[in-house]
Amino acid sequence: MAWYIRTKLDETPEFLAAETTTTPLRDTFANQKLRLLIAIGVVVLGTVSTYLVLFMPTFGVKQLGLSPSVAFSAIALTGLIQMVFSPMVGHLSDRHGRTTIMLTSALLLLILINPAFVYLVAHPTFGTLIAMQVVFGFLMTGYFAALPGLLSEMFPVQTRTTGMSLAYNVAVTIFGGFGPFIIAWLINVTGSKTAPSFYMIFAAAISLVALMAARRKLGFR
Repeated sequence: MAWYIRTKLDETPEFLAAETTTTPLRDTFANQKLRLLIAIGVVVLGTVSTYLVLFMPTFGVKQLGLSPSVAFSAIALTGLIQMVFSPMVGHLSDRHGRTTIMLTSALLLLILINPAFVYLVAHPTFGTLIAMQVVFGFLMTGYFAALPGLLSEMFPVQTRTTGMSLAYNVAVTIFGGFGPFIIAWLINVTGSKTAPSFYMIFAAAISLVALMAARRKLGFR
């Protein structure tokens, strides 16, 4: 797919008309600091929710006593939902705005994640886990599918690749890479099996602030 896009598709008129820069990294830090900071904040929820989904099989087996097949079936279902519905959500974000859809998804994740974990811990069954993964699969799709478009629109053509790469990798390294360790630490410190939801709430709050800043400071809808 990447080879086809690179060799067969034409560049956009916006890209062809833009002046190139030989110092994209310096230009990003010099002229796009606010956009870079907002972009990092927007990516936080995406990367934390991804790592939480990847952590769920371990959580289900070790903390809830579910069988590995049940835990991995749930994560496969989440991936299937994202694959099928991402194009639809991307189309809706083109029509109605990226941040509108992402704010809705982030807010619902913030509100529902802890009650969902409380119910899952109280009723650790295959059906409960599947229901939880279906709901959050749709909410995560609402966030993920609009995210690439928002990030690409956040930076000018000359520094777009650099800005997106920096924002994504900083957020993934800090908030995602340490995610499993932070979640395990929260469980040990609090003694609560619902502790993974605390990290998700923290991430959702950061991204909600970043999305509001994107609307108010940068004029996105």
